[in-house]
Amino acid sequence: THVWAAKNHDAILDGIRNGRVFVTTGDLISALEFSVNANGISASLGDELVVDKGAEIEVVVRFLDSDSNNARGENPSVARVDLIRGDLTGVAQDRSNDSNPTARVQQRLSAQEFSTATGMSEVRIKLIAEVSGYLRLRGTNGEELEPTSDALGEDPWSDLWFYSNPI
Repeated sequence: THVWAAKNHDAILDGIRNGRVFVTTGDLISALEFSVNANGISASLGDELVVDKGAEIEVVVRFLDSDSNNARGENPSVARVDLIRGDLTGVAQDRSNDSNPTARVQQRLSAQEFSTATGMSEVRIKLIAEVSGYLRLRGTNGEELEPTSDALGEDPWSDLWFYSNPI
């Protein structure tokens, strides 16, 4: 068991170091696969895909809704996934600024738009490469369009989220 734990530890650290990570609250999802494909080349979380301007890109989003109850004893379901696109603008002049003013929701996808034929919720989206940029995902079980801080006394289980690292 010690060797197994060490190998898992190395795999986890490798995933974090290389950006192959997603974060979820309240066990909203238990797996996430996010990739982009163009001209027979594929990239996933933490990877880079180099394509010519105007190239068609296929975005593939697959996630697994957790099939067990979370710590609150509930089994939440994803209501919506947002595909977020941002421009690469170079090194930030102000390293304390943690936002990108070019980041925007490219597409909002309701749970009904996902196929579940493979056992995972899946959707494929076609985009055109316009400028150097990144794509990332966030999803929620709630109705808020943008995540907000929970007010004092608010039920934190009512709006669960997941976030992916970018491609």
